[in-house]
Amino acid sequence: MESAAVGVLVGVTDVLLLYPLVCLASRLESGQTLEHAWRRGALYAGAQSALKLLVPYCILVESVTDTVSAAVCHQLSLPSASPASKLMAAPLSSLVVSLGLQPLEKQVVMEQLLQTTQSGASGILSYAHRQGARALMKGFGMLWGRETIYIAAVTALNPLFAGRHGVLAAFAVGFGAGMISAPLQTLNVVMKSETNVRASLTDVVRSERLGVRRLWKGSLPRSLRTGLAGILWYQARSFVSDASTM
Repeated sequence: MESAAVGVLVGVTDVLLLYPLVCLASRLESGQTLEHAWRRGALYAGAQSALKLLVPYCILVESVTDTVSAAVCHQLSLPSASPASKLMAAPLSSLVVSLGLQPLEKQVVMEQLLQTTQSGASGILSYAHRQGARALMKGFGMLWGRETIYIAAVTALNPLFAGRHGVLAAFAVGFGAGMISAPLQTLNVVMKSETNVRASLTDVVRSERLGVRRLWKGSLPRSLRTGLAGILWYQARSFVSDASTM
């Protein structure tokens, strides 16, 4: 129940307050200039799909990690819900989350880049029918890597450091996770762009000239969003914990 409450709070506030940063970051990661990305407007494009994605995503991050972490603790005789167990649980938790996240994120990226007029589940089903499951699952490996970093930060490092140092630590952990995972996120968006729907990862790397600087394009707004989202996670957990003890 607490996992669901935290997920709803974080998911809704994230979309309402931080979504324009996500939209700008996706456009920059796809290769657009900041001026072009800004002038295209529609900074809440895909927000409706993202809202349907982020709430269950946040619930899954909390609940799946808690379940996997408890199993790790039992097997290794670690303290219940220890940061170490949650770090070890992150790759498996992110695999479960990413499998559900992949088709939804493909739809959101297309909406952010203004490459579709459809939204939500109908858009996903229509795309899968037209292009096939392989096109729908492009970029999955990069998504899994990104989620492993982010889930480790959100579920293990955020409670550990924010519990000791407060909201600034929560922001720093989220911002750091965004910067570290930036190359994976850029590849994730580039692979999900319809301009590369038939291209392999090797073809994309060559054609997009994905050097070091290019891989971190869009990392600042993306990391600002993950940093602020870190504060949302910290505050939501504190609020739900306080409410449950009243």
